[in-house]
Amino acid sequence: MPKIRGTKQTILSTAHTLTLGTLLFDELAPTLQSLGATIYKSYGRNSATMPDGSRWMVRAANPSIGHGMSLDLICADEIFDISEIAMAGLIPTQRVRRSPLLAMFSTAGTEASSLFIRHRENALRLIDTNNPSNFYFAEWSPPPTVDPMLESSFSWGNPALGHTLTMDTLRAESQDPDRSNFLRSSLNMWIASTQSWIQTHLWPALEYDGKIP
Repeated sequence: MPKIRGTKQTILSTAHTLTLGTLLFDELAPTLQSLGATIYKSYGRNSATMPDGSRWMVRAANPSIGHGMSLDLICADEIFDISEIAMAGLIPTQRVRRSPLLAMFSTAGTEASSLFIRHRENALRLIDTNNPSNFYFAEWSPPPTVDPMLESSFSWGNPALGHTLTMDTLRAESQDPDRSNFLRSSLNMWIASTQSWIQTHLWPALEYDGKIP
């Protein structure tokens, strides 16, 4: 991008936990260093500066993130657990940049995922009204017309199935007693809560039509 834009680029990546964001940095830093990057490693302040001045920073998704910065690219991972306060500090950092990009990725969330819900509902509204915008939305999840616990439904939320993910892995995960966790993290289905008293989809099976004692 610096060659295309004719100017250095500033990139920031974050995630719902700093540990996850740092994992990506640890994976890519050696490659960038071999290309001449100056690597700075300090937990919570990792960065890589390329010879042309372009810089990549990894920061925790806290309320102070982004303030005082001017960013061309923001990558936010697992936004189901990132607060709206944190994102409010990031979006204004791109106002004066030319064709900036905010890329958000996540598995499905819960009713507590207010940031993700707001952006998702906005995207669905734009699709329903056929209103073109600068917002791109893509989702992989089972439609409401199928039983998500059938193996034939597993592929709806897993485009990596058959490439980096096997059916045996999903089959083993489906036997986990925490049904809610499997539906959300493995099938990318939205659930009401991750700590509900009764596991998701079990309520209908608990119906009792006998004589009440």
